Amino acid sequence: VILVICGGDGTVMWVATELKNFEIDHMKCPIAMLPLGTGNDFSQVLGWGKTIPDDLLDDNFAKLKKRATYWLSAQKADLDIWMVEAEVQ
Repeated sequence: VILVICGGDGTVMWVATELKNFEIDHMKCPIAMLPLGTGNDFSQVLGWGKTIPDDLLDDNFAKLKKRATYWLSAQKADLDIWMVEAEVQ
């Protein structure tokens, strides 16, 4: 199973939070992403791009199928999630 997140950075964090809240083993649920958000920093840092191509669904979904094939064969990598709080004095 690969969880494909369609959204931006906020959506990625929401999904990560929900996986934790529902005690879903994130190690058994790798994620991929279609960057549909505003900034898409997470997607850019991982080399997935800032946006999706306008023709992603053209030609009988050829580009989407290519991405799905890539996701299925991609090397999985662990990521840390940090929370930083700052207090102004």
